[in-house]
Amino acid sequence: YYRQSPAGRWYAHDNAVSLQNCLSGVSKALLKGCFDYDIQSCHFALLRELTKSDVGRLPVIENMLGDRSEFRDFVESSAGLQKGTAKKLLNSLAYGAKLSANSFCELSQIFSADQIESIKGLSEIQHLRKELKTAKNCLVRQSIAESVNGRVTNLLGKSILKGKFNYEQRVAHLLQGAEAKVLSVVGSVYGKQMRLLSHDGWVLANYVSPSEIETLIEGRMGVSLKIDCAEL
Repeated sequence: YYRQSPAGRWYAHDNAVSLQNCLSGVSKALLKGCFDYDIQSCHFALLRELTKSDVGRLPVIENMLGDRSEFRDFVESSAGLQKGTAKKLLNSLAYGAKLSANSFCELSQIFSADQIESIKGLSEIQHLRKELKTAKNCLVRQSIAESVNGRVTNLLGKSILKGKFNYEQRVAHLLQGAEAKVLSVVGSVYGKQMRLLSHDGWVLANYVSPSEIETLIEGRMGVSLKIDCAEL
């Protein structure tokens, strides 16, 4: 069974081996014939949707959300990166990773110093980082305006004391709560079909049109997300 984290994410509990943490090939074999759903560019999409009424346009983020494969390919080819590494780069930047060759920085374990300099030189990455900061600042301001007794509460109703967590931790708490809220909304309708939960997705026993799920989420939460689906 699952236990929720302080932010609301569901983690397999009391299982040495679970579908959530076993090798991808094993889980796919065990769930063969089921349907795997995930939120496209989840962190960026939720950040954009939760702040769009206050920050206006975020053109680079919107461009990336429009065609994430094209955007990742562009970053990889422009900065001389190995195929498939842009996804990790972008997700890390979204979660506040520093773009530095310092050995203590996460991205220095993936990219060389020259590659990091090339990444930093891309105008799209420069603008992306500025847009992330703008949107995150907005999200934090919203949480402060709604704060009660010094606590930051996310969409799932989970709260933390803002004084005990840094800026990026508060942002993560708010976004992970929104992420978990999406899974709760989907589970309220399709829960009996759910075979697996992940942080930004789920597996259903039977096919449901992604557009049907997108409509459900927008109707319940007021956010427009794109859902991917693949048969296992």
